[in-house]
This record gives sequence, structure tokens and C-alpha cells, in this order.
Amino acid sequence: MTEKKIVIFANGKLKNRERARHIASDADFIICADGGSVYCDNLGIIPDLLVGDLDSTPKKLRKKFEMQHVEIDQHPTHKDSTDLELALRHAVKMREEHKSNRHDKVSVHLIAALGGRLDMTLATILIPAAWAYRNLDIFIHGDHNLVRLLSPGSHTVYGTPGARVSFLPIAGEVKDLSLIGFEYSVDHINLRLGSSRCVSNHIEKDSCLVCFTEGMLLMVMDN
Repeated sequence: MTEKKIVIFANGKLKNRERARHIASDADFIICADGGSVYCDNLGIIPDLLVGDLDSTPKKLRKKFEMQHVEIDQHPTHKDSTDLELALRHAVKMREEHKSNRHDKVSVHLIAALGGRLDMTLATILIPAAWAYRNLDIFIHGDHNLVRLLSPGSHTVYGTPGARVSFLPIAGEVKDLSLIGFEYSVDHINLRLGSSRCVSNHIEKDSCLVCFTEGMLLMVMDN
């Protein structure tokens, strides 16, 4: 199996910059969602694409990126999507191109996408749950948590034994859910939207398994 890794820098909170640099170090493609451009510049990272209305990107930085041959996709200020959603749409297009080249998997890692405005944080979590992004393996890296959006299928979860992890249905009912390798394992249950049954679980092994057939599952794990 081959994998293409896309990293998106958003404009939320970012304290652990070295961790962000490490996540981006082996990326195949880096996107700045408008103000994420400042984080990239501070980390000495040259992105492949800058997208958004660019109201949070300093003019000097835009010029610098232009000199560095960064692709720029500017949108009107009055638009129907957040800058992060525009960045995710680019990831979907790249996934389709990747698929046509017979590669198997595309993972998307969002950095600095949490911890700012509550409405933007909620949008960051809910937007990737849309059907349009079902074929992307999406990770949202916070300073203290890793958030992962899981679509139907089988998923391996890697973590430190003892780390706390929660699973929440986020789009419809999650059906035929099995959790293997966790302190509280479940076997082929259905989990309805609003249920807290799988909150505050713990990892028991270096790698665990999550399997289900329908719905969308939100995983929140302590770093």
C-alpha cells in the first residue's frame, strides 16, 4: 500500500511548533488555509499552495510566497465556505488524481485547526464528517489531543498504552461497531448519535482495531 500525505495549516492555536514541524516534515503536499501561512513561514516551511480570501495573510508574506513559486488560489471575502473547507476541497481533488494513479490511500493532517473560536473549531470537526470527504483519512492535531474522523471500514489506531481515547458518533448511527485492544472492548454494537457509551476508554496495546459498517465516528485521543 502506498500513501500520499497532505498537511493543511489552519489559523487556530498552535503551541507545540516542533511537533507541527515534525508532522509536516514528510508531507507530499502542504496547503496553507489563509492565516496558516504565518505558521508555515515561522516554521521555515514553504507550502505548495495558499488558499482562501487571504485576509489573514500579510501582503509581504504573499509576495514572498509568490517569489518562492507557491501556487495561490484566492477567493472573494464574501464566500460560502471557510478557508479550511476550501483547502479540504483541494485535498479531495488530489485524492482523485492519486486514485487514478493507482495509489491506495490519502491522509490529511490538519495543524492549528483547534483551540481558537468555538464556532470555527466546531466547523473544523464537523466539515470533514461530510460525505464528500469520506475517502480521506483525516487527522486533526491539537496541542493536547489527536482528533481523527473514521469512515466505515477497519481502522488501526496506534497509541501509547494507557492513553485515554473516546469514540463519538458524528454523522448518523454507527452500526456494527467493534473496538479491539482497548480497556473496554465492544463487539458488534450500534452507537446512536448523542450516545456517550464509548467516551473515556483507554488504549491497552500499541495498536488497536476499530471496525464498523455504517455512519461516521469521531475519535479523540490524548497526546
